[in-house]
Amino acid sequence: MTTPPAGVAAARAEASDSERRRGWVPWGCATAALGVGLVAAEGWLLVTLSLTSFDRVAGLVPAASLSVGVVGTAWLWRHERWTVGETRRQFGWALLGGVSVGAAGALTVLHAAFNGTPLAHPVYLLAVWTMGGAVIGLLVSVYDVRRNRATAATTDARRDAERARQRLSVLNRVLRHDVRNHVNVIEGHTQRLVEEADGDRADSARAVERATADLVAVCDTARSFERLLGTADALPPRDAAALAREVAARREGLAPGADIRVDIEGSAPVPRVLELGLEQVVENAVVHHPGEATVTVTVAVADGSVTVTVADDGPGIPPGKPRCSTRRRRRNCSTAAGSGCGWRGGARSWPGATSRS
Repeated sequence: MTTPPAGVAAARAEASDSERRRGWVPWGCATAALGVGLVAAEGWLLVTLSLTSFDRVAGLVPAASLSVGVVGTAWLWRHERWTVGETRRQFGWALLGGVSVGAAGALTVLHAAFNGTPLAHPVYLLAVWTMGGAVIGLLVSVYDVRRNRATAATTDARRDAERARQRLSVLNRVLRHDVRNHVNVIEGHTQRLVEEADGDRADSARAVERATADLVAVCDTARSFERLLGTADALPPRDAAALAREVAARREGLAPGADIRVDIEGSAPVPRVLELGLEQVVENAVVHHPGEATVTVTVAVADGSVTVTVADDGPGIPPGKPRCSTRRRRRNCSTAAGSGCGWRGGARSWPGATSRS
């Protein structure tokens, strides 16, 4: 996509603003003329009719409100950059409000006349009611325009977020594919070095082999996360107790002598995404244990919330890591002990229950 020079873009923006101003000028003038006409008509009636002080004050209130409304909306046209359609809608709302309330007032005057109790100064009353309706129409128009703008902004934000998600998904797949291909090449050559080398070189080759195996596992985990998170809302929930037992059975053979126990204190349906997060946490507890790990997975239910706890008898998390893994912003955190995305991926709400691992 070609981007126009800054000068051309500025000229286009200025031309667009000029066109926008020319477009809403007729409707802005129509709205102003409506307000000025109603205020002028009432002013003429105030001068020519013999009114009580109360009637005069009652007539001045809508006149002042309408004047302020016209000036205020003119300020909004300029500072909020109203479009032609928005200005036209404002005129329509003001006209509709004035006609509707004025018609209701006219019906009231006619009803009083037919009942033999005509109202004093009916034309003045109609002018007051019509101005009041126009003020209501102006207020409704401002709300209507801002609501439509907020709806459009929300729709645009959702569309942009979906596009960003799709682009990120494509980039993730491409990067993961390329990394996996290169790692496979490294893994193949490393296996050959392990077979042919001896001494320190063999130890180094085995270290590289383990690192490549871990990197392959990371790629597979990322793919699993992407697939599971993409379909999490469509998948049916799982029973938390059954899920914990399955994960414990699958991960018990990761290390010799590992003992994974499951303590069920209650159960409830949980989202399927919890499965992958729980597997990651249990795997970390087993693999990173310096000896024979004893891991306990506890499932408890309290106050409509499901809590899944994973505990082991290892040395614990290094100082600073718990805070680093649980806070929202982790830019300055070391990732040597994992990103924490496994258990964070498992923390999601579900109707009637909240899952934590």
